[in-house]
This record gives sequence, structure tokens and C-alpha cells, in this order.
Amino acid sequence: SILLLLVYLDIFVGRLELAFVSVVVGLGPAFVAAGAVRHQDADGVPWESLAAGMCHVVLTLWIWRAGRMMPGRTDLPARFKGVAYLDIFGPMVNELNAVLDKTGMAFGAASLKKPDEGTVSKEEARARLQATIEQQVVSDKLEAHNLSKVVLSARRAGLSA
Repeated sequence: SILLLLVYLDIFVGRLELAFVSVVVGLGPAFVAAGAVRHQDADGVPWESLAAGMCHVVLTLWIWRAGRMMPGRTDLPARFKGVAYLDIFGPMVNELNAVLDKTGMAFGAASLKKPDEGTVSKEEARARLQATIEQQVVSDKLEAHNLSKVVLSARRAGLSA
């Protein structure tokens, strides 16, 4: 029953699929118990033990099928509920690609187009991206410096008051 609870909580399954898994999980121990009761003194291998092994094989194949990678932009096993929380930046990917395409800073193509100036080489796009990053770093440093000045003046005002 714990295995069924884990399947229900961790994997996106429908009612029929959950019923199938419940039957397969329940049949394994039932076959083992039936074989133990019927063949207590037999020297051979009871057919029930083979059937229990087949139930485990079917369950393993179902779990393998449930964990297959789903084709798409993430290639993650999307049937597992925990995977839904892994791709928290998924919605931003399309926006980022659109901005990169607009600015000509994407690295995916051998040449990129500016809006009205033809094509741009990879090297030029990388140089533009590097310049943009450097400008952002300078801007961030300036903003941090200004913020530290404001905090310092607020502390001084709080200490003198």
C-alpha cells in the first residue's frame, strides 16, 4: 500500500492506470503466498513464483515507461510531479530568445541579422554582448556605490538623532 501511495503522490496517473498498478503490485505477494501454501513440501519451483516474478517485471517496465523523457524544450520525465518544479525559468526562455533575436546577440546561427543593416558575424555579436555585459557591470557597481552612500547617510542620521 505504501508503493501505491507513492505512485499516486509522485506520478501523474489516471484512475485506470492506478488500478492497473494496484493489481500488479497486489498480485506479486498474492502469488508468493499462494505458492507457499500450496507447495509446502514440494521440491520443484511452483508456477506461482514465476508469476510473481513476472508481476515484478511488469511493474518495473511500467515505472520505466513512466520515467521516460518527454520530447520537448526540457527533455525531462514530465510524468513525475516533482519535475514540474524543476523548470521554474521555463516561461522566461521564450522572452529571452525573443530579446536575443531582436538585439542580434544570439550565438545559435553562423550569422545574425540586424534590423536594417544586413548580417552580423558571431564575433561581432559576442563583442556586442561583452560590451553590454561590461556596461551592466559598471551600472551595477555604480548603483551599489550609491546605495551604500544612502545607507551610510541613513545610519549617520539615525545615530545623531
